[in-house]
Amino acid sequence: MSNRTTAKIVELKTETDKYYEKVWKQVEDMGYINPSKDVEDPRSIRWTELVQVEGLEVEIVKGWDMSSFAPRSEKYYSDFQSRVNGEDDPHKWYTAFYKYEEPRKRILLGTELESLVYFAIGNERGRGHEYAINEKGFKSKCDWVKFKFPEGTPTWKIRKFANKLARIGNEEVDGTRPENKEEDLPHQLVRNFEYACEENPQILSWTLEKKKNWGRNWLITESGTIYAREEYRSFVGNVLNKAFSADRSQPLPSANTEGMRKNLWKEFFPVDDWNTMNQTQVHPGVDDSPVMLVMSAHPQAFENQMYQVWKRSGGTSRDVWLITRIGKSMDSNISSVRSVDHGRQKFIQEILEHNTSELLCRTSFPKIQKVVFEKQLSSEESFAIAYEWHPQQKRFVDKLSSSS
Repeated sequence: MSNRTTAKIVELKTETDKYYEKVWKQVEDMGYINPSKDVEDPRSIRWTELVQVEGLEVEIVKGWDMSSFAPRSEKYYSDFQSRVNGEDDPHKWYTAFYKYEEPRKRILLGTELESLVYFAIGNERGRGHEYAINEKGFKSKCDWVKFKFPEGTPTWKIRKFANKLARIGNEEVDGTRPENKEEDLPHQLVRNFEYACEENPQILSWTLEKKKNWGRNWLITESGTIYAREEYRSFVGNVLNKAFSADRSQPLPSANTEGMRKNLWKEFFPVDDWNTMNQTQVHPGVDDSPVMLVMSAHPQAFENQMYQVWKRSGGTSRDVWLITRIGKSMDSNISSVRSVDHGRQKFIQEILEHNTSELLCRTSFPKIQKVVFEKQLSSEESFAIAYEWHPQQKRFVDKLSSSS
């Protein structure tokens, strides 16, 4: 017996219905589950409804080469993410789709903005394809559905729609990664308040209390009526405080592949060849190339790594290059702009003291020569931040991006 809800969705009433039925059937003919009939995952049915209600043109893209897949540092990346930590483990999708050739059940959904492609549904899977193609040299298996707004549509409207799709795609169902409501909801509020301000600039002059009232109504309407209940009053208040504090921004994931790190490093040091393997190939008297480390800007982690490099080098001095970010680990989800800024300044001061310590110099401890702080928050305009040691001035100086 057919599902009545599904039957209602695909019932042919107009030429528009026929257009979308043909598109979703094309997806099915490629070996994927027809998203408009996906009773196993009703989120798929909901996003097809949204696309159809909006009346968007759609295009099927087969075997895409990922050449214009937006990096996570791009300004619109966070619009297509409903979670603070938008990606869990992209490598698992490479392993499933390419290494073990498991069938792909559901197609990706995205669009193109300013010549870059963003996925609102399946971004993490997209990263798995990207890794397989760019890092492992596989032929692409990445198929996706591109939704297209009419020419001249304001960018904020496209971003708002994409964010709605992303929130649907990341709703928790059996076997999927649950949202971290206390962290994810403030991010979603910030994004959608920004769209509201672009639609109506007068909102920018609202008082903090009026902004919070807007946010409370948005939570109830978009995230669930449970947030109107008295027992959620404290939780909602905490979410609103986080969302409307000027100190908050969405954390971005770390550059977690060697290719991404090479590109990051080349942006500031184009003649260098980044190779993380150098950190494991330190042998006294054999190799004097810089030791390249990916590590958090945490004092204990830094001290331990410097000691390990010194020990493996047999007590001889080595130059060190760092790719780093603030937090106890490279995966720390710090959302405070103030904390990230302060952490960077503090770390630069710490490694300056390390480089100029008479005791460490006498014992031939390794010296930090180049540092790149990854872009860590979506609000940051720069690609990343880099410093280079100036031996005459005995301090770290700013290193400009090659594209600046």
